[in-house]
Amino acid sequence: SGPTHVLRRLEHGETLLSEAGLSDGSVLLLWDGVHVGPDGQQVWNGEGPPQNVQVLEFSTMAAAQPDETAVATAALPPPGPRRTHTVQVRDSTTLSTLANLIAECTALSIDQLYVCQVDDGVRPLWEADDDLENITLFDLKLLPSEPTSYPVRLTVEPLTAALKESGLQQSAASAHWKYRATLMEVYVNDALSGREPQLSLTVACATDQTIGGLKRQVLKEIAENQDQKKDDENEKQYSIHNVLLRRRGLAGTPGEIFSDPTLTLKECAIRDGDRLMVEEGDACAVEGKVLLHCVMAVAERPIGGGEYPVVDLYVDKTATVLECKLAFLETLPAEGREAVECYRVRKTLWSGEAGRFFDSEAQRLRSQNIYGGETLWLEKGEQPIKGDIVLSVQLYVPSVRQVDATLPDALKRSATDAQNQEGSTAGELLKEHSDQAASSPDQAASSPDQAASSP
Repeated sequence: SGPTHVLRRLEHGETLLSEAGLSDGSVLLLWDGVHVGPDGQQVWNGEGPPQNVQVLEFSTMAAAQPDETAVATAALPPPGPRRTHTVQVRDSTTLSTLANLIAECTALSIDQLYVCQVDDGVRPLWEADDDLENITLFDLKLLPSEPTSYPVRLTVEPLTAALKESGLQQSAASAHWKYRATLMEVYVNDALSGREPQLSLTVACATDQTIGGLKRQVLKEIAENQDQKKDDENEKQYSIHNVLLRRRGLAGTPGEIFSDPTLTLKECAIRDGDRLMVEEGDACAVEGKVLLHCVMAVAERPIGGGEYPVVDLYVDKTATVLECKLAFLETLPAEGREAVECYRVRKTLWSGEAGRFFDSEAQRLRSQNIYGGETLWLEKGEQPIKGDIVLSVQLYVPSVRQVDATLPDALKRSATDAQNQEGSTAGELLKEHSDQAASSPDQAASSPDQAASSP
């Protein structure tokens, strides 16, 4: 790619190469001495690849525009950019050339342009007394060293007398970015329209906005995206009362429902970049409840293998782990259901497998960071008490040919079923192992090498 830095200038004269710090293999740069950066160190090494610059065109700030206090409280949001233009430039492009390109796109004369650069904020790209003919984009370090998918952004608006006098204080682009700094973006999936795949909306909202206000904003944007050819008379009308707003899991699973329309996004712990979804439902009917998914590892698996069935259930948000277990057991047939103490509830790992136990079934969901949308695991077994430790035991299972039909069913379980027994008490494991040994003494004696090599 060529040299990018000059360490120091070597002057002509009687200086010896050794005195100049040169040795065998040193690399020198010969250049015309013109394209040198403002610090005297960096040099421009060629035209560089062309890159796109995004130019956002704003209108002049109206006299009736609210002051900074009103903008900060989001009383009247300032208007956004009118149009977006794209211009292609290089490192060697001068500000004069850039101004001409922008003027051609916006139909403004060069002396009417007020151009700003957008990075962490908005700041003027050049001042009135700058020499536009002799300043390049490389001098301003405007372009990245390599083209990226995120273009450089500039703003442009007509240069008015107020802008000449007050600068950024009267800039429409600056007011817009100050307002945007008070907002956050959430991504909302539309499960109301029946589209597949679901439409994903990017909604900008303030942290002090209420759940009801966010619902109205989402419904408005969904209506604007609806097909205009649809028959409005047959279209179902939605309001904040027959629409549910809830979290959406990484896999698209429905999560916590926000039923109280008066709570703010901050109070509901909704943050910038969170994923939500809207669906049809009675918000009042689920107020104060959370949706939980439970893997019913006590039920029979489908014939031929497969996953355990999963039950979805609404429970009170103040419920305890024991109350959740009782609710899930109610979904099982009464016939064959054992006592409550014979079952236990666990959390699940990100992979969907059984995770850690709860310290106590008297704990409430909120104290265990369960807010809705999580998946729990219900299985047979005693609930560990405080002080117990969990051991992971690998059960050695002979090959299918060696397993006699008279052996206990524990030896015929698949590897997955054996893993699901993790957390059994030592007494359970010893009893199962002793039953196995008693049922097949001949086989154990006939294969000592194999048994010795087992883990």
